[in-house]
Amino acid sequence: MSRNGFVPPVVAGASSGALVGAIWHYGRVEDLREVWLEMAGRARVFEPAKLLEGRWPGRMSHILREHLDAYRHVRMADVPGLKVAVTRLGLRGPRPIVIDETHDVSVVDAVLASCFIPGPYSRPVVIGRRLAVDGAWFERVPVSALPPGPRIAIVSDPVGRLTGGWPIGRDLPTPDDVRVLAPVRPLPLSGFDFDGPGTRAAVAIGEESAESFVRRNEAWIRAAGERTPSSGVG
Repeated sequence: MSRNGFVPPVVAGASSGALVGAIWHYGRVEDLREVWLEMAGRARVFEPAKLLEGRWPGRMSHILREHLDAYRHVRMADVPGLKVAVTRLGLRGPRPIVIDETHDVSVVDAVLASCFIPGPYSRPVVIGRRLAVDGAWFERVPVSALPPGPRIAIVSDPVGRLTGGWPIGRDLPTPDDVRVLAPVRPLPLSGFDFDGPGTRAAVAIGEESAESFVRRNEAWIRAAGERTPSSGVG
């Protein structure tokens, strides 16, 4: 999308989409591609030997913090227009919240909170004195966090569905002003999968899918005029 000159003024992301959205909105798309390819074939999500040292074997918190080190001083206030969906746990149960420039939170902590799933991740994040977990719990692509108007939902599902719910997902309706950018072919990856060839193939599919989306929706994008579409990533 960025190669076609599309830079949305507002980006919302949940879970791994929060990572993509943050780096995209910060203007470092090439960094994202390089980080993902660098991790491909090298990152190990679980290291059982860590248990012998009395340490948790899930490595995703460490992996993301290591690769997001360049952003450790960036606050949400520094990137207005970025919205990160998280699920905050409290006495009344889970509640969806959206972290934006009004929150005194670092971008790294916001992303890690949105990604946190016990097991693969070892370091929980506290937001507003409450434990924050996977932002995709209620809405895997948080289009509701975006302002009304033309919106683009970027999904990994080749059918192009908007989904929500955990642990069992459910289909959500697609609002009339939302267009869905879905992969033109199934992605050759699963969750927490850093297979090298699979990652490179997924990047290529993503680029092809974005170009196809622009061609198919050229009239819709043009009709949006000055109302530049905002984007949700899941």
